[in-house]
Amino acid sequence: MKIERVEDLDNLKYENFIFQIIENELIIKNIVEKYEINFSLNEKRRIKIAESIEKLTGLKLIFSKLDGREILAYIESKGFNKSIWSLAGKAMGDYNMIEEGDRIAVGVSGGKDSLTLLNILVRVKMITRVNFEIIPIHIHPKQKSIATSEIEDYCKFLGLELIIEETNLEDILFGEDKMKNPCFMCGRMRRGIL
Repeated sequence: MKIERVEDLDNLKYENFIFQIIENELIIKNIVEKYEINFSLNEKRRIKIAESIEKLTGLKLIFSKLDGREILAYIESKGFNKSIWSLAGKAMGDYNMIEEGDRIAVGVSGGKDSLTLLNILVRVKMITRVNFEIIPIHIHPKQKSIATSEIEDYCKFLGLELIIEETNLEDILFGEDKMKNPCFMCGRMRRGIL
C-alpha cells in the first residue's frame, strides 16, 4: 500500500486489523484475536514502523516521499556495514571506480545480487560528495509470470527511474527449439542486450 505519511493509516481496515491514530500514537487492533499493538509516531522512524507493521500484520507499506536520510537509514538497516558497505566503499575509493559526472547503468533483475549493488551505489552517492548518475535497467524477457512493478516501486523508493527493456528472450529460450541450458544463455543474452 502506498502512503505519504504514517497518519494516512488512520481508520484503515486490513484483514483482521484496524489501524487508528490517537494523540501521536498508532494503535493496531486485531479484531479476531482481540489484542492491540501501539507505536509512538515519530517522523524519523517511519521506515522502522513500516517494517514492524509488515512483520506483524502482513501489510506492506511503501512511502511515496522519502528524504535522503531516510533512504540511507533504510539501506543501512539491512546490516552488512562491515562485510559489504565498508568494503565496497573502500574499493570504489581506492580504485577511483566512480568519478564526478559518471553515468552508471545497473542491470537490475530483482534478485539479491543486483539489488545489493543498487543499494551500494545509492549509499555511496549519498555519503560521498561525488555527483554521479545511477541508471537502473531491467531486461524483461516478456514472460507472463514476471511482473516488474515491485522492481519499479523499489527504484522509485530509492529516488531512481527504472528503464525496462522488453525483449523476445522468452520466445528464443523457451520456444519450439528449447535450449538445453536456458538460464546460462539467458544471462549471457541479457548482458549482451544491456
